[in-house]
Amino acid sequence: MKKENLYEKIIADIQEKIIDNTYALNDRIPTEFELAEQYQVSRITSKRALEELKNEGYIYRKQGSGSYVSDAFKYRKNPAAGNYVAVIMPQYVSSGSFAATIRGTSSVVQENDLSLKLYTNVKSQEEVSALLQELYRQNIAGIIYYPFSDVENVAVLNMLATEHFPIVTIDKYFECVPVSSVISDNKKGGELSAEYLIANGHRTIAFISDIPFEAATSIRDRYFGYCAALQAHDIKVDMNLIVQGGWTSEYPRTYNKKVYTEIIRKLLAQGVTAVCAANDIIATSIIHASCDMGVAIPEQLSIVGFDNSEMAEYIRPPLTSVRQDFVQMGRTAGALICSSRTTGKLDYTRTVLPVSLVERETVAKISN
Repeated sequence: MKKENLYEKIIADIQEKIIDNTYALNDRIPTEFELAEQYQVSRITSKRALEELKNEGYIYRKQGSGSYVSDAFKYRKNPAAGNYVAVIMPQYVSSGSFAATIRGTSSVVQENDLSLKLYTNVKSQEEVSALLQELYRQNIAGIIYYPFSDVENVAVLNMLATEHFPIVTIDKYFECVPVSSVISDNKKGGELSAEYLIANGHRTIAFISDIPFEAATSIRDRYFGYCAALQAHDIKVDMNLIVQGGWTSEYPRTYNKKVYTEIIRKLLAQGVTAVCAANDIIATSIIHASCDMGVAIPEQLSIVGFDNSEMAEYIRPPLTSVRQDFVQMGRTAGALICSSRTTGKLDYTRTVLPVSLVERETVAKISN
């Protein structure tokens, strides 16, 4: 029998024994020397067979100890099926961040000879859960998922993580599930927002979110950053100035004049001179409501948004906002999925991208 055929036979025999559980997970398999004797081949041939088995995920090797059975081969993608990446971005995602994220993802996916499929017409947790499970069964290259909340679909995400299925969440991370994520440095962004207002003389600063902090790590971390900045300047965090709502029940978000008018009225009555908004949609809603009330922005109320969305530059006055790099977010998530095709699985990782403050015209300097 030719040496090449023997090399392939060693691989096939060991693969079969691993699959039928003759060699169980973490069992030690024969050494290079033992295989060379058993198959009457050179050590070079037996070593090559073991290296190939390691590359295929059937074994792992310990220096000075030997080779052991792995189960990583189970997670290698089927090349015929895994030729596209699915992106799940529910309807509430703003058009600007959606387009930028897709642009970043698309560029890296195309560089790796894969295609992209977008799923945007999902309106509930149940629909997302069903879609995640269906995509998993299709054995695709991977999933990039933009969740509304980090407490949704935990069970199915944990299943995917357990199976080492390549899935990456963007914008938010899951504290209780080891799913890889690509996020902005939201805590730093909250700090930048509050620090900028403090540097301009503001001491009574509110924080406004249209969803509860418990619902999303992104909003929660921005709030933590706001608190850290206040504490660094010996400003007490006043819970009366913290607004975390539940008034946003429909998407896309719409301007609720009644809600924002009441919020502004209460905050001004408490001497608030500035607001850190959890996102630009909230910030622009405050600007609209203030205009309707005759409250001058920024002379009577300063505002810093978050996202640096497309609306920030064009609203009047132009909105000072924390910039997220959505293109890089999409590109990084796509690169993680593509890298998993080499190893056959995606190890847990959390990538945090830097943010920056874009100064425009919604913050006034005041004297203490």
